[in-house]
Amino acid sequence: MQRYSFSIRLRIWHPSVDPDEITKNLNITPNTTSKVGQPRTTPKGHPLFGTHAESYWSGIPFGRTEYS
Repeated sequence: MQRYSFSIRLRIWHPSVDPDEITKNLNITPNTTSKVGQPRTTPKGHPLFGTHAESYWSGIPFGRTEYS
């Protein structure tokens, strides 16, 4: 029988909430965050045109991959 792996990622978009508040309330360390109005950048930190239109938070709620 083959083993399959899967993971679950929680992603939250909001028009104004601070991503730090999401982290505090969920007690999960995020992988990626961005705050509304902040300058946009690439994942490596290079600047992009414009600012974030909404806040974004992404994290792995269980912190590991599961196998079935």
